[in-house]
Amino acid sequence: MKIATAIGYQIAVVYTKSNALGGQRSVHLLLRINALVIGLQHLANPAPLVRNVLYEPDMQLFAIHFADEFSEMLDALLCGRACAAQDRRQP
Repeated sequence: MKIATAIGYQIAVVYTKSNALGGQRSVHLLLRINALVIGLQHLANPAPLVRNVLYEPDMQLFAIHFADEFSEMLDALLCGRACAAQDRRQP
């Protein structure tokens, strides 16, 4: 339930911010977020064989916690978009 809550919160933030972007940009942002969710989902829930390998001490650095990574990567995506928009406004 923690993951669903984290995702729900992040999507609410994105929805609030995306209203200012306009239709086409909002849709493009949501497509990027969807790609982020799909990619992280595959990494956070690997096949059983891969999961067993990730339990090995030297391999734990490759383990992904979905909610933490999603939150951090979504923040980076939104901050990057904000910086790009600011750069476009400057002469």
